Amino acid sequence: MIDAAKAIMLLGFGRIAGMSGLAVGATDMMSRPSLRSLIATAIFMLAGSATVAVGCGYRPRI
Repeated sequence: MIDAAKAIMLLGFGRIAGMSGLAVGATDMMSRPSLRSLIATAIFMLAGSATVAVGCGYRPRI
């Protein structure tokens, strides 16, 4: 079982990662829109979401 402090820390980290990815991707898209910057934005947002999910105790089955 994950303790509350660790869950809150991971949730905050995941949210920051997702938001920073969105911000970086948005500014990159405004300066020079391309498929590469769109993919980079999606990867950053997915990384943030995955961090939140794993931090909350989600374990994917492989």
